[in-house]
Amino acid sequence: MKRNSYTSNLIITDIHINGEKKEPSYRSSGITLSHKENSFSINYETLDMKFPNKIEYAYRLKGFDNWNYVKNNRMAVYTNIPKGNYCFQVKSTNSDGVWSNKIKEISITILPSFWESIYGTILYFIIFILIVAISTYILFVIYKLRNRVAIEKHILDIKTKFFTDMIHELRTPFTLIVAPIDHMLSQKDLNPVIQQDLALVKRNTKHTLKIINQVLDLQKLQNESKLTVQRIEIAAFIEHIINNFQSIAIQRESEITFESKESPLFLWADPDKLESILFNLITNAFKYSPKGTVIHLSVQETDTNIILQISDQGYGISQEKQKSIFNRFENYVSSDIFKKQSTGIGLSLVKELVELHKGKITLQSKINEGSTFTIYFRKGKEHFAPETEFILSDYDERPQLSQNDTLFLRDDYEAEEEACKDCGKSSILVVDDNQELLFFLHTILSEEFRVITASNGKEGLEKAIKYLPNMIVSDVVMPEMTGIEMVKKLQANTYTCHIPIVLLSSKADVENQNEGLELGVDDYITKPFSASYLIAKIWNIIRQRKRIQALYYSYLYQMGVLPKRPKRSPYAVREDIRKLDRRIEQIEFLMKHDIITREQLAAYREPLQKQIAELMKERRRLYRNGGSKTGEERLSEINEELKRLRKEVRMTVQIEKHSLEIEARLQEAEEQSQNEKRVEDKERMQKSQEVR
Repeated sequence: MKRNSYTSNLIITDIHINGEKKEPSYRSSGITLSHKENSFSINYETLDMKFPNKIEYAYRLKGFDNWNYVKNNRMAVYTNIPKGNYCFQVKSTNSDGVWSNKIKEISITILPSFWESIYGTILYFIIFILIVAISTYILFVIYKLRNRVAIEKHILDIKTKFFTDMIHELRTPFTLIVAPIDHMLSQKDLNPVIQQDLALVKRNTKHTLKIINQVLDLQKLQNESKLTVQRIEIAAFIEHIINNFQSIAIQRESEITFESKESPLFLWADPDKLESILFNLITNAFKYSPKGTVIHLSVQETDTNIILQISDQGYGISQEKQKSIFNRFENYVSSDIFKKQSTGIGLSLVKELVELHKGKITLQSKINEGSTFTIYFRKGKEHFAPETEFILSDYDERPQLSQNDTLFLRDDYEAEEEACKDCGKSSILVVDDNQELLFFLHTILSEEFRVITASNGKEGLEKAIKYLPNMIVSDVVMPEMTGIEMVKKLQANTYTCHIPIVLLSSKADVENQNEGLELGVDDYITKPFSASYLIAKIWNIIRQRKRIQALYYSYLYQMGVLPKRPKRSPYAVREDIRKLDRRIEQIEFLMKHDIITREQLAAYREPLQKQIAELMKERRRLYRNGGSKTGEERLSEINEELKRLRKEVRMTVQIEKHSLEIEARLQEAEEQSQNEKRVEDKERMQKSQEVR
């Protein structure tokens, strides 16, 4: 039977855009839509009324997709069509399934958004040009300001130097004024009026000298902010300071007391600057307190801080004055309360000295009730700046190390020595019965030298003969064998008599020093001592000995007695030394923080990571708020703290990684041992069977 090829006309009935019906004006001119009208549906239908359900349809959006054959479906749906020019096409079959060649079309244009148009591109370009111009201007201003700051700093340095020189020059004439006045006041037949005038001149001259000295202290603090820190027993230190004020307390019918809840209590601080802090605060307490009152000092310990308090029963400080009390040249109290001269420098100096120690000072005061200054010093010495110089001495407290720990520590040092026989570092034998001082000496010397340690003179003698170090640093007073006895035996030994020796001792009298020097030691250093001084002294002695050795060896080489030796150690040896140094550093870290398991290591790392995150948030906040002087100082502190924390976190990660590597190696070795055992058992079984 012949199929019918006739097809009815196809029409588009309606169009819905974003759910709303479009007016029929599109049928002639097409559709133009905005970028927001990119979702639409199109309805279509044939005029065949006899068999409408047998008619099939196909449509496409030319430029977007291909033909979609949808059978009897009479609607096309499109969503999120991008900008561009399209042509919607639809075709159909007749009731016999014959496709018609007639295609119904309608053009559809979707306009671009503003930011996709040519106008948007122009706007972007203009914004880019503005950003570049503003950035260039800002950089130019910053560069200009930096130059201005540099120039002003240079001018300020010149002015400061001139000012400081003038202040120094003023001290001599003022001294020449005070001395003759004292001489004139000592005469008994002096006229009372003249005596009163001279006393007034003397009092004001001394006050001027006090101002000069405080200004010089401030200037020194600004120019030389380096600390010389040592471990101080704080209670004994404060009692020594208080003794200097007992006579003043008696004259004023007052009392000065001190209370320490912990004894002994140790603080790492610069003793000179700590003394200046206490002197200024106690002097102010006496100065601004009436007669018959009590000045009380106390010190206590928390988990993180050592807290020092100075309280008085004086006139108090108003709330208005408390806000600026630590500002330079700010008077302590109003001049109408009582006629006492004030430089306004003392408390400013105290605050700067406390902050130099990374501490904090606060004030609580009420009018006519008194004032309390509270200073928070951080425990330990890890918070000090890298350039801080530490003074070493014998400590009363010693670390509680078990016998196994001590043996492990010594074996580790010996392993270091064995591994470094061919490296370029000079070796130093350190002998001291104080484990904490021994550990600290190893820490400061290991960066530049190979360090061997011994806990007494007998052990030091044995290791000196065994390793023949380039240098020996030894304490004098030790159990089993003193440093003097060890030196005598070393000097009597042919193999060790050439080794330079430096003695460390708390005995500072001339007789003990002479005893050591008469034995032939190279130097005698009294405790406490500067770490940098000790290192410099060691280097001077080693360089001198190396020059003598080099001269001696050169004669031997010239005579052909000795062959030429290589100038540098092999790379493999140097790499092994570096690995060993890292392992030693890791072991010292674990011992310092008493960590023996990976769980403890992870627990130690977790608060560090939280602290890093908090500091990062604070740093970002400071960057957003701009750069005040206080903000810049805090940023510097945060960066230093982040550097320290990140170093510790890296150390824990490296230790954990190394631990896992060792565990894997041990497991591998165990499996290999078991395999070898199984092979041996198998061979043994085969031999027994052969015998049978």
